[in-house]
Amino acid sequence: MLLPASLALRLMVADRAWALIGLDQARVVFAVDLSTEEEPLALLGELEGADFADLLEAAGLVSAAEAAILAHALMP
Repeated sequence: MLLPASLALRLMVADRAWALIGLDQARVVFAVDLSTEEEPLALLGELEGADFADLLEAAGLVSAAEAAILAHALMP
């Protein structure tokens, strides 16, 4: 999911792996690894209705431009 910059920064500075995966017009897009978190949804508390989904399944729900950027998160 695309997060507000303030929340993304909090997730990135807390000893988690992250990577720059692309640009969406003028917006820089990063991926943050939350796979080791026991309750990752708790980290997104301020985002009402937030949920996680398999990236490959979710790719069909976003625009082609967003899917192209998200595809970089799958690369090792």
